[in-house]
Amino acid sequence: MELGNYNVVKLDTLILILFTWCLQSLRIYCGVHIKIETYYRLLSKRFPYAIYYKYDKETVFVYAVLDTRNNPIYISGRLSKAIF
Repeated sequence: MELGNYNVVKLDTLILILFTWCLQSLRIYCGVHIKIETYYRLLSKRFPYAIYYKYDKETVFVYAVLDTRNNPIYISGRLSKAIF
């Protein structure tokens, strides 16, 4: 979509692009983030979301993408329902 001389990108597309960059950064930085329960937490720099993940030698497993504005008790409860 074009508005004047500026190209306008839909917000959902921008969010998807930013989260893709966050996930790609895990190739380099996985395991250096703070550990919450048994998961590592990667904080998004632009949005109030956190990516909770585990990793082994070759694979990163994303367990949840949660809004950091939620009650910490909710986040802890959500993370305690582990499937792996």
